[in-house]
Amino acid sequence: MTVYFPSVQIRDVQTFTFNGAQLTQYSVQSIDTTNTQIQGETTVYSFQYTTSTTLPASSSFQATAQEGVNVQNGGGVTQNFVYDNKNRLIEDSTLPVSGQSDYHYYSYAGDSVSFTDSSTSGGSFPAGVLNIVNGNEAVNSEMSITFGSSSNPLYDPSIGNTYGVFFFAGLIGFGVLPNYSLPVDFISKNLPSSWNDLNGNPITTFSWTTGPDGKVTGGTAVNLFSSLVGYNTTAQITFTYQ
Repeated sequence: MTVYFPSVQIRDVQTFTFNGAQLTQYSVQSIDTTNTQIQGETTVYSFQYTTSTTLPASSSFQATAQEGVNVQNGGGVTQNFVYDNKNRLIEDSTLPVSGQSDYHYYSYAGDSVSFTDSSTSGGSFPAGVLNIVNGNEAVNSEMSITFGSSSNPLYDPSIGNTYGVFFFAGLIGFGVLPNYSLPVDFISKNLPSSWNDLNGNPITTFSWTTGPDGKVTGGTAVNLFSSLVGYNTTAQITFTYQ
C-alpha cells in the first residue's frame, strides 16, 4: 500500500507479510524520492505465534533511519498480548525498560472499543474510543468517517475481530520516525469516501479506482494531513497484490 505526495516527493510504503493466515510482519517505510535529505526511514513490526496459530502472542519492532551515510537504529521492545475468552485483544504490555513497563488496555461494549494507556511510573489515562457501525470504523476520538462502496483490500475478520485494534492504539515506534501512511484497518469492509471532523464537516476526501478483476487498485486523497504543508495537497494511493 503506497501513498505518494508529489508536492514534497515523499513516498510512504506499507507492506504486509503473511504465512498462510498468519500476519508475520508489517513494515512502513518513508522515502525521499529526490534523495536530497533522508534516503530512507523504515519501521518493521514482527508478530510471534506460540500457543495459537491464529493469535500472535507478542509483537516487536525495529526502526532504522538513514541520512546519507548516517544510520540511526531504534526499537527492539517486545509487546506481549493478552486476549479474553472471545479471542479479543484486551491488553498489550512491554517488559520493564529502565524499571518501567507500559500497558495498553482495550475494553469492549457492544460495537465500541475504548483504549486506556498506563505505565508503572505515570498512572493511567483514557486514550480514545473506536466505534464500529455497519461493519466499518465510523467514529474514533478525532474524526468521523463516511464510507463508500469500494471494498477494503485489508479487510480481514480473523485479524479485525481479534487483535485488529492493536493497529490503532498499540503500535509503538511511530515516535521514533515520521510516517505519512494510511491507517491500518483490518476491521472495515469498505474504504472511506471522507474523513470528517466531529461535526461532520469533511476534512479529507477520497476517490478509488478498480481493476478488471474488481479489486481496488488505488485512488487519491485530498488533504490527507491537513496540518502539514505539502501533505495537505492531493496524494496518490496504490494497492499492490502479491
